[in-house]
Amino acid sequence: MCEAERVVIEPGERIVFTVAQDDGGLVTFDQTALVNPLTTEIYRLFLKCEAHCYEANRGEIDDIVDSWTIEQED
Repeated sequence: MCEAERVVIEPGERIVFTVAQDDGGLVTFDQTALVNPLTTEIYRLFLKCEAHCYEANRGEIDDIVDSWTIEQED
């Protein structure tokens, strides 16, 4: 079993998916990938949590992920 949610964000995307483990437990992965303006570099933020923990803390996780930015160095 695998449930997935994909959100396109500029300039990148966020994918959240839950996977069933062999022991019957569920694990949620939350991956956000951003690219620099020249699209020469990729930055990833990858979170992993038991599904029940992820759902219980989804609001806080969303706030953290939504606040993640990449700043261009001069």
